[in-house]
Amino acid sequence: MESNKKLYYVLMAGAVVLLMVSYGVGFMVGKNYGYNNAKKEFEVEKQKLIKTIASLTPLSRPKPEEKVVIVNGNPLSQNTTAVSGKKTQQSQEQKETKPEEKPSVKERKQVQVSKPESKPSVKPSTKKKVQKVKKDYYIQVGIFSKRANAEKVVRKLKKAGIPSHLSKWKNYYRVTVGMFTEKEAKQVLVKLKKMKLSGIIKKRR
Repeated sequence: MESNKKLYYVLMAGAVVLLMVSYGVGFMVGKNYGYNNAKKEFEVEKQKLIKTIASLTPLSRPKPEEKVVIVNGNPLSQNTTAVSGKKTQQSQEQKETKPEEKPSVKERKQVQVSKPESKPSVKPSTKKKVQKVKKDYYIQVGIFSKRANAEKVVRKLKKAGIPSHLSKWKNYYRVTVGMFTEKEAKQVLVKLKKMKLSGIIKKRR
């Protein structure tokens, strides 16, 4: 830029010098050959000077510096970056102005179809009616006149794991076993016979 300015100033100075020289030459010639001839030569020199100045290339005006931005290794000019910035702004505005997406019909159906959690059905517990088995039978093992003999039998039954009872009946001492069902009483009677003890199955009144 500075070299172009210098060249421009040199050319302008040269043109001024040429005009002054031609004017001086014309003036001198006018004195010797006459005013008209000098004027014609002056005009001719003037036209030549104008043509030479016009033939010179006009000085180029300084262009505005173009900023270069490098994006991903590719240089981009300021104009392209401005355009891309506008596009990104427009795309962002479009995204912001988009309405919220409504749930699809399938999702609605799934929400409506979802059944409530089925609670485990609690069946009322059926109470089993247990019939009480009547135990009206006992075994009379023996009747003793002496208490000592009756107690001896009681101890023997206790060792065998058979519960027994000692009771006084009139002037005697009675040893009994149970209460049982009729079936149980028969089973215990068999066991007593193995122990070499006698017994009679009786039903409570």
